[in-house]
Amino acid sequence: MSSMQRDKAMVLTDEGKIKISSNQRNISNLVESFSIRLMQKFKKIGNAFRHFDRDFDNQISFKEFRIVCEEMDLRYSSDEIEKLFGYLDSDGGGSIGYLEFTKLLDEKRKGLDPFTNKQNEIKRLEETFK
Repeated sequence: MSSMQRDKAMVLTDEGKIKISSNQRNISNLVESFSIRLMQKFKKIGNAFRHFDRDFDNQISFKEFRIVCEEMDLRYSSDEIEKLFGYLDSDGGGSIGYLEFTKLLDEKRKGLDPFTNKQNEIKRLEETFK
C-alpha cells in the first residue's frame, strides 16, 4: 500500500469529523518516537542526516535508513521501517533528501502533528489538481 493510499484511509463520520484508522495512528507514533530518538542522539539535524547518508550522495536510501535504524536500536519491524521511510520520502522518489529529512524535526520543533500536516498537504494538492 502506498503512502497516498494509507493517507486516504481516513473517513468522515456522520457528524462530519475525521476518523483516523489505527494504521494512521501507528504512523504518527512511529514519527514521534523516531524524532525523539534523533533529538536525543544528535545535537544538529545535519549530523543526523550525514549519519544516515552512508554513501555521501546527499540522499538516504531505504537500505541506509534500515541499517541506521537497526544500529540505533529502534526495534521497529520491517513494516514499520517501510512506513516511516515512506512518510519521510514525501516526494515518493525512493530516497530521502535533506529537506525531506529536516522537515520531520522542523514539524516537531513547531509542535505540529506530522500526520495531520501531511493530510492537509494532500488535501491542498488534490484541490490544486482538480
